[in-house]
Amino acid sequence: LPNVDDAQQFYLYGVGAVTSSSGWLQYMAPQRISYVRPEAQRMANLLNGIAGDLRRLLSLPPGWDGGHAKRITQEAIYAATWILSSVLDETSEPPQIFPLPDGGIQVEWYATGEDIDIEIDCAGEAHVLATAASGETLAEGTFDPQILPGEMITKIARLVKEFSIRVVAERQQA
Repeated sequence: LPNVDDAQQFYLYGVGAVTSSSGWLQYMAPQRISYVRPEAQRMANLLNGIAGDLRRLLSLPPGWDGGHAKRITQEAIYAATWILSSVLDETSEPPQIFPLPDGGIQVEWYATGEDIDIEIDCAGEAHVLATAASGETLAEGTFDPQILPGEMITKIARLVKEFSIRVVAERQQA
């Protein structure tokens, strides 16, 4: 199975990424060669940060909470990688990522009373709850990483994009 770094490299550049002397990234897929401009630097930085967070979670020992917490599972890491690569784009704000005592992962975005929470259990099953500042539920349900793309993933991707735009606008006003 691939690790977080392999997934990130594939997501950004495809298979066999090579930087040419002109600064273009060349990657080869079966039966074709494609070229992309390295303007995806923001996305690369976002994914690098997330990959680092996931690697740190994966390195936590059993009992990391001072009690009986389990190690973070590979299934939770794979599910988080799949979900985040499905909902993030170059305009996305990074989520906060936390370990859960059962070996799962919590992924969160918060701003001005709105939040998107994705809880990934130790088996890799993900549950989402997104709420507006008014308390209205914007999205609630389960992700299945084996089914792609689903209505839920599309809805969460849209919410993350809208949320990120508001966060950036608020930051610019401050």
